[in-house]
Amino acid sequence: MLHWNKNYVKLLYLAIGGLILVYAYFFSLMGLENKPYYGDEFFYMKNAESYTVTGSLKASFTYSGKGSKIGEFDAHGPAYPLLYGGVGKVFGYDYLLISKVNLAILLLSLFLLILSNQKLTTRLFQIILILSSPFTLFYAVSLLPELIHLGGAIILYYLYENYHQSHKERDLWVLVSFILLLGLFRSTWLFALIGLFPFLWNGRRSLVLLLIFSIPSLTWLLQTNFHEGVVNVFSEIQYWFGEGKWSILLETIFFNIKRNIYFLFTYSEGTFYAIWKIWLFASFILGFFLFAKDKLVFSGIVMLAVTFLFTLVFYKFYKWTEWRMMLPLTVFLNLRMISVFPSQYYYKALLIINGLAFLFLIPFQYELIYLRKNHQTQDIPRDLVSHIKTLEQPLVQIDTLALTGFALEQLPVANQKGEVIRYILPYYEMELKKASHFLEIQEGQLMMRSKNIRSQ
Repeated sequence: MLHWNKNYVKLLYLAIGGLILVYAYFFSLMGLENKPYYGDEFFYMKNAESYTVTGSLKASFTYSGKGSKIGEFDAHGPAYPLLYGGVGKVFGYDYLLISKVNLAILLLSLFLLILSNQKLTTRLFQIILILSSPFTLFYAVSLLPELIHLGGAIILYYLYENYHQSHKERDLWVLVSFILLLGLFRSTWLFALIGLFPFLWNGRRSLVLLLIFSIPSLTWLLQTNFHEGVVNVFSEIQYWFGEGKWSILLETIFFNIKRNIYFLFTYSEGTFYAIWKIWLFASFILGFFLFAKDKLVFSGIVMLAVTFLFTLVFYKFYKWTEWRMMLPLTVFLNLRMISVFPSQYYYKALLIINGLAFLFLIPFQYELIYLRKNHQTQDIPRDLVSHIKTLEQPLVQIDTLALTGFALEQLPVANQKGEVIRYILPYYEMELKKASHFLEIQEGQLMMRSKNIRSQ
């Protein structure tokens, strides 16, 4: 039996080694030219660069030119430029920094799992779960910060596990503080406070009730004041609420729920996407059957259910949004189920479904890397860059045709006085702040004009 167990552990190590080789292979394909490809990637990159250069968190790239109500941050809030830009101040800022920081946070979270006092086989299965997730592989070669949220979910599990075992006041407040920190990166992470319900209901019901009533308000305050507003269902509901148009508000909510239910069962980016949804629902169903036996599984179910309902009512179940919103918390739930499920067959079935999605992602990942490496954009002329640096507190609106055709990462973020240069990137149809200058395409060239001058 002991010999069999040793061979079993060796197989798990081999599986982890094989997964690491897959990542190494795709990193080698990607190379060092990991330039921004999606629109949001420009915001993370340039606003972090702006903080590194100027020391100001006021966003250089915004959708409307206005930024958030407090601080004039972009739609993603102040935490990302503070993190990436802060590291950039220490080590120097370049294109590769964001990917390095994202990977470092994920590796830190995996290191904490390794240090946990769970059984060796449990820890190995947990690491296999994370490395074989299509989410991990997909965002490993991206400048989007989703690995931060995956790492955050793993660290959250580690801290919840610590509190579950110790019940110490110190561990509770470390956990609460970490959730509040995650909430600065994505306000919906505050829903993780509801996961304390199973632990605090007996004996601290007043604190539970305080959390239940304060979390929605705190989430709303963070989102509406520290993030630039964009046109979506959440902002529509907010608008109709302010106008007192209750019938239109209810119609908007009802239509969004109907649309989300439809897309929940129909929207897909490929086979891996459909299998991922099966894994999500299977995880939720299995966790539901186990929640009465384990408080931490109960916490995972509650957090996932609240996030699911929020996405259903206020957000969307298409264009990868549900992937980003719910997968980290589903990983949290799976980590605990691997640790406590009475039968290994259940969580191994989840691992197999998860692994199938990973395998079907691989062809898509090839396509993604090919598109990234072969994405051609025109350089920003050097004389135009020099000219922009001479401007006094400009607000530059970029032609929508230039958003995908030119290397926007080459735009300067600070003028000669070290002040932030601000740009409007009109990806959404929304009210724009009046710009002082315009970057327009004329005869295939990017040209600058002020609001009073035809061209220059």
